[in-house]
Amino acid sequence: MQQPNSQEYYQELSRKRLEGTLTPEEAEALAAWLNQDDEQPLEVSAAFAESYASHEERLFRKIAAQTIRPRPVYRRLAVAVSAAAVLLLMATGICYFYFNTTPAKQQMAGVKNDRLPGTNKATLILANGQEILLDSAADGALADESGVRVIKLAGGRVAYQADGQPGTVAFNTLVTPRGGRFRVQLPDGTEVWLNAASRLRYPVSFSGGGRVVELEGQAWFEVAGNARQPFTVKTGGAEVHVLGTHFDVMAYADEKAIRTTLVEGSVEVTEGNKVRRLEPRQQAVIDRGQHSIAVQTVNVDHVLAWKEGLFVFNDVDLHTILREIGRWYDIEIVNEAGVTAELYGGSISRSRNLKDVLNLLGAYGSPHFTINGQKLVVSP
Repeated sequence: MQQPNSQEYYQELSRKRLEGTLTPEEAEALAAWLNQDDEQPLEVSAAFAESYASHEERLFRKIAAQTIRPRPVYRRLAVAVSAAAVLLLMATGICYFYFNTTPAKQQMAGVKNDRLPGTNKATLILANGQEILLDSAADGALADESGVRVIKLAGGRVAYQADGQPGTVAFNTLVTPRGGRFRVQLPDGTEVWLNAASRLRYPVSFSGGGRVVELEGQAWFEVAGNARQPFTVKTGGAEVHVLGTHFDVMAYADEKAIRTTLVEGSVEVTEGNKVRRLEPRQQAVIDRGQHSIAVQTVNVDHVLAWKEGLFVFNDVDLHTILREIGRWYDIEIVNEAGVTAELYGGSISRSRNLKDVLNLLGAYGSPHFTINGQKLVVSP
């Protein structure tokens, strides 16, 4: 625990409150901090440790008083709708969000219609071409593929278990639609989280000298270590080679770059005859047009926000944000606003309806959003 009355101390208390581990004494300390300079003090009760909804606004005022105001070129997002998201970023030392309650509240009714967020759903394509809708399939055995049993587990997850001597190598493909995500445990124990609008092709059993999978879209990998069988991800002309590590690959066809972000271990990224080795917290960026590989240090919490159920934008242009929104909410983007120089920063839970996200983006008057069925129209 940090020293009492320090900024880090209250960040730690906020984190513990979210985890439900706040003691009564710590709850009083956090409430006292929130009560500073407020005429109506908060009451500390059992509910305080369980629900923070009624305290969000005051918490954000406290955060805003100690954050950096945005420069004119940037459009910072008001974070009135997601205390948990901001506290997560506070815990990692990211405190640059601009908060203004009035514009955010005025905009809450600005976007008509709505759209629900994505859920755990995917289609599993077996070796014989049979398709299984995983969101409606019952938990338990789904199929037998060349001596390997395919099983659906609770919580949006598929796993493979050897059910005898493996036969001819068979390949399965896991496909998440726009507005869906899913998790698969590969035959070697490697865990893969597949983001929306993604496709992963893999063998139901690994044999020979390597483990090779093919990815379109975005996925987080926790690779089971096996020095005798290096693990390779092929995607869009590039390859990521590992022995055992944790990393993210983003390779959507509508993005101009393929990004590989390393969290733990070591990977090599290749494109043509170019090879770059990454260290933890580094990201390889392959420019599809230039066929070049650049390496940069990144905040991995931002990169992995999608896996943790958050949108997190760190000085990102509107077009990039709209592409991500379109994939998660399965909605076509019609951008009539043109190219803008504004960069956005902020966060919000991906479990929020689309209207909440749009109200956050439009909290300062521009751009304007209209939801028309399957289309999201963006106007100046």
